[in-house]
Amino acid sequence: MVNIFEWLLQTGVNDALAAAVMRHQLVGTVYICLSSATKTCVVPNRCVGGLTGSRVAGACGRIPVEQTIADRHRFWNKWAFAGRITMSVYIDNLYSAASSAHGATTIIQDAEDYLRDNWNLKIKPSSKVVMPVIGHDPGTLSPSWNIFSVFIALGHHLTATGSIQLCVDTTIKQLWACFLKNIGGRDLAKIPIKYKLVLMQRSLEPLLRYKMARWPFQETVAKRLDKLQRRMIGIALHVAKREDETPEQYVRRRGRTAAAHQTSFTSWSVLWARLIVSWHDHILRPRNQGSWATRLTDVKSPEELAWRRACFASRPATRTQSGWCCRRWWEGVQYAKLHLNSCKSSV
Repeated sequence: MVNIFEWLLQTGVNDALAAAVMRHQLVGTVYICLSSATKTCVVPNRCVGGLTGSRVAGACGRIPVEQTIADRHRFWNKWAFAGRITMSVYIDNLYSAASSAHGATTIIQDAEDYLRDNWNLKIKPSSKVVMPVIGHDPGTLSPSWNIFSVFIALGHHLTATGSIQLCVDTTIKQLWACFLKNIGGRDLAKIPIKYKLVLMQRSLEPLLRYKMARWPFQETVAKRLDKLQRRMIGIALHVAKREDETPEQYVRRRGRTAAAHQTSFTSWSVLWARLIVSWHDHILRPRNQGSWATRLTDVKSPEELAWRRACFASRPATRTQSGWCCRRWWEGVQYAKLHLNSCKSSV
């Protein structure tokens, strides 16, 4: 915090404002005294460490990271992925991409050296993770780097094959846990169904929105999500089984009842398709041309793939090995638009 305080002063920040920031993060013990009481209440420090616990801490934590990028990005350009992407950050989380595992780790290692020399900061060993894409030999890396085929980034599960199935499976488990804690309990059986649906929407959709926005649209996954939504609605309805019904008849009747209520708000497949289309339109706006997401749309673009197919006998020749290939983002956008149009036409 002292280094950040000195940096604020050197960059022209008002002395009083810099001191207030410093005081906010290094707040001492607080004593609450009431005139009518003889005892004093002690409020301990809110957090441990100088860069944790508040929005001010988040803003302060960006200073060393952004200063590092400003001073070192020219050195990293030799390893830039697709000739343009070197590093992305989320507060104090650093992510790099390169055409090789050596290049990606070299960028982060150089950033750590700069942070250590100039800000007295270092990256903890468990956070130094590298994920080579399938078919790529990472070669000899520093022993401090842990090599994984699955990379967890801010709650998202990224795989070496580019598949979203692991992330989908993990998200569905999280949805079930959230559902059972909020809606599925017997204590809520007497609550009107409209309030249950509202609670279900408010508790589950934020998680879905966060995860689905980056998944390329797939019809099989969309049908799976809609089926999951109907099943949860059916459980929330607490439909009683009739005496003359077989288990199969009961399950079908509960499913039809759930499907009727599902139309009262947006199905998850439609929500997913809208997120894909809106996000794609957002990253193509001129003001977002400098973001990672926009720059990545130029890598193996539809125009380049069409040119490659024309040159290499209907094959784009972009893969290092044979096997299953995940859906590309551009194709997912087109399928999402088709799904939205089909849903509109069926209404």
